Amino acid sequence: MFVALTTPVRWRIVAPHAIAWREWNGEVVVRAQSGSVHLLNPFASLVIRLLIDSPTPLSTDELSSALQASVSGSHLGEARDEVDASIEEFERLGIVEPGPS
Repeated sequence: MFVALTTPVRWRIVAPHAIAWREWNGEVVVRAQSGSVHLLNPFASLVIRLLIDSPTPLSTDELSSALQASVSGSHLGEARDEVDASIEEFERLGIVEPGPS
């Protein structure tokens, strides 16, 4: 039996210098390089901050593990689902892209 090993996708901000965010009373608004503006839920704002602050691209597993402690009552599987949803939306918006592994 042959089992293919795959390297997990690692994500990075498309243009970290072009991302700006503002936080007011717990709500986060992010402006992408395209000029589009997006209101983020608290979890998504944590994901984007980790990606912006990281010197290297991060996998969804790495993001999930880092965020699990930040989200009270969250299990790793739930954090992973939320990270996947956030990354999918950020990719659709052109905010993140796959980075080198």
